[in-house]
Amino acid sequence: MSDDDYCTCHWCGLDMLWADEMSKADSNKCIECEREECSHATIDREYQGSTHNRVRFIEVCLKCEANREVLLYFHNRYPDRTEWVWD
Repeated sequence: MSDDDYCTCHWCGLDMLWADEMSKADSNKCIECEREECSHATIDREYQGSTHNRVRFIEVCLKCEANREVLLYFHNRYPDRTEWVWD
C-alpha cells in the first residue's frame, strides 16, 4: 500500500488513518476528534425499566452515536449518569 491510501486528520495530526476512520461531515477530521467536540445536545432517551427506588434510561446522542446510562433515584430525584461511550 502506498501513503496515498491513508488519510491524515488536520485537527489532531494523526496520520495513517483509513478512509472509514474519517468523519463523514468533515473529511479533514477523524471520528475521534468529531466525537470529542460533540456537545451531545440532540439525544434519544430510551426507557430501560424501573425498580422500587430508581428508573433506568439509556441516552444515545443522535449526532455522534455515543451512549450513556442514566439512573434516576426516587428518594432524591438527582440523576446518576455514566460517561459517554462509543461502541
